[in-house]
Amino acid sequence: MSHLPYVATATLTNGSAVVTGTLSAFEINVFPGDIVRGPDEKIYGVQSVESSTSMTLDRPYLGATVTAAVNVFRHSERWSAIADTNARLARIEESMARGYTMKSASSVAIGTGIKTFTGVESGLNILNGVRLRASSRANPANWLEGICTYTGTTITMTVATNDFGGAGTFTDWNINLAGAKGSTGSSAATPNVTTPGNVPTYSNANGTALGEGFAVSPFCQAMLSNNSAASVLGELGQRLTIGTIANGGVVVLDFGAATYGIILLMATSTGSARPALIHVRAASTPGVALLADGGAGAAWGLFATALTGTTGTDVTLNLGVDATGKIYIENRRGYPVAMTGYFFRI
Repeated sequence: MSHLPYVATATLTNGSAVVTGTLSAFEINVFPGDIVRGPDEKIYGVQSVESSTSMTLDRPYLGATVTAAVNVFRHSERWSAIADTNARLARIEESMARGYTMKSASSVAIGTGIKTFTGVESGLNILNGVRLRASSRANPANWLEGICTYTGTTITMTVATNDFGGAGTFTDWNINLAGAKGSTGSSAATPNVTTPGNVPTYSNANGTALGEGFAVSPFCQAMLSNNSAASVLGELGQRLTIGTIANGGVVVLDFGAATYGIILLMATSTGSARPALIHVRAASTPGVALLADGGAGAAWGLFATALTGTTGTDVTLNLGVDATGKIYIENRRGYPVAMTGYFFRI
């Protein structure tokens, strides 16, 4: 293969193969095997290059002796290899420009099994084992997907269960590259991060079990002893309307097996008193705390202070429970009191 010529001014003598250059650079521009077109319009081969101003042709010069421009063309196997590489690159670029998208007019039904698509474009860079998706141009919701082989102008697809969508038979297929499906995780409709009714447990570095903190489970009951209402079950932070306690009525707060607990009571008098929030903390050693009798008079005094007056002062009471895990709060206000409770265990 030839390339653009190197042009030099040289003297050629009739009957001599030696060519003498003038201000030439034969050593770096001319190689054995190159082609020289002489002033006589004949072609000569370069046999050797002796210096920057001298080279020898493969035969004596046939024209008249002259000093003139000489054209040297390169011709070698090395340049042929480069030309072949360029041709291959051109073919690759052409193939890439076409992309991976194919079309087929084959009549193929939606469903599992072996599906054959003919008439697709040939020569694409697709290897056997690739995963492809075929979808209807009119309605892409009708599709097939699977591992494929590609031979000539035919795509053969193996469609497994759940690897298709829609229904029917179609002849307007677009075929594109696809990827394998990932594993299915939990959905928002059915979360799997919590299990109702169970409480997580923890331990320290020594393996000792730690307290459960606030438990998300029923643990405390509020029962009105002066009427026939059933015991009320409360969960963490749940608001329970105890109702109106008549004068002399008793509210029984049952901690059950709990060691410690917090009870928040909102008592709203039907008279002039403001609401009062009372915190009652169960003691670790059970004991009697009957707010209605003289044995707990001091505590009852605090409770009464909270329910009277105009400020609605918050009062915290540290009280022991009786042997059955209960605390009793009795209404001695002289008139009915409406009550709401929040129950916690710690």
